[in-house]
Amino acid sequence: MALPVIKEPQLHERLSAHQAWLNTFNQGKDSVTGVQLSLVDEVISGMTLSNEDLSNVEIIGCKLSKVRFENCDLSYADLTGSVFVESTFTNCQFVKADLKKIEGRGVDFSQSDFTRADLTDAVLSGADFTNCVFDWAWLVGTDLRHAKLEGVGFTGARLSGTKLSDDRKFKLGSTERTVVDKVELSLGNNRIVIVGDEVFRLISCSQ
Repeated sequence: MALPVIKEPQLHERLSAHQAWLNTFNQGKDSVTGVQLSLVDEVISGMTLSNEDLSNVEIIGCKLSKVRFENCDLSYADLTGSVFVESTFTNCQFVKADLKKIEGRGVDFSQSDFTRADLTDAVLSGADFTNCVFDWAWLVGTDLRHAKLEGVGFTGARLSGTKLSDDRKFKLGSTERTVVDKVELSLGNNRIVIVGDEVFRLISCSQ
């Protein structure tokens, strides 16, 4: 059964209502105006969103196709199980976002901040994370094989069952206090399981 498609005018109308909801929600007012943006099992296609405050949105089990997000704030957003196809999220904020089981193969997330985000079981192989921040993020069972990790910082992040590749070497950001537990590293046609931060030496050109 095909998922319903949300049209651009409808989305912007709901974004306006979400902004009104945020304004009262963030101020802790008893009377909340507007409506929180909540999309479940819908399709968003062929749109560009720039400088939008999308914090606390719910976009669950949705398909986003050829959608561009530029300088958008998705902090505390719930994107669980959503699929991104030929989409980009450049210079976006995903602070404390729930990104469990998202799929974003080959997606451009460059310059984005994933501090304390939960990416458990996310499939992000081949994605571009150039100069992204994963400080204190949960990367449990996350598929990052063939992803671009140039300049990525992992301070305090937890990598458990994470999948990585050594096909390219990157100059990484800080890896201090990172917890590494059984990372699966692809070495050509072979796979090895690594415990401890030795994994960063194997994928880094500077350590």
